[in-house]
Amino acid sequence: MMKTPMAVLVVAMSFAAATTCFGANPHMGTWKLNEAKSKLAPGMGKNITVSYAEMKDKMKVTVDGADKDGKPTHAVWEGAADGKAYKTKGNLAWDAAIYKVALDGKVVGRFGSAGKRPGEFGLANSLDCRSENELLVGEITNWRVQRITIKR
Repeated sequence: MMKTPMAVLVVAMSFAAATTCFGANPHMGTWKLNEAKSKLAPGMGKNITVSYAEMKDKMKVTVDGADKDGKPTHAVWEGAADGKAYKTKGNLAWDAAIYKVALDGKVVGRFGSAGKRPGEFGLANSLDCRSENELLVGEITNWRVQRITIKR
């Protein structure tokens, strides 16, 4: 008699596990900036809304925000995690800055801007982290590699 309830429980738990495993991607959706809890430094640009959407074998990221002067920004990126470069459409200079991100995904620092002088970048496309505070940054449009030392 005890075998039937146990079998039903096992089938129900298996169904629940399969539903969880094959459910919607938890990374997709829309995130909104909570400015009350935000720790953005004054004078920095900010992403107010970021939307992630799946598109067959690609992903679409739409970002709306404000630059350091408060002017609205909008950008759309469509691409796949296949190692190829995909261009951003819009008015954000994502290719002109390096972000330091903690293992939990929190941005803990930002460095650089668009340009040709030391510390400025032209479509930074490769990074080599020599140590926690030393980077080599390869750029496409400036046709160079910069060695960056980050001081704490």
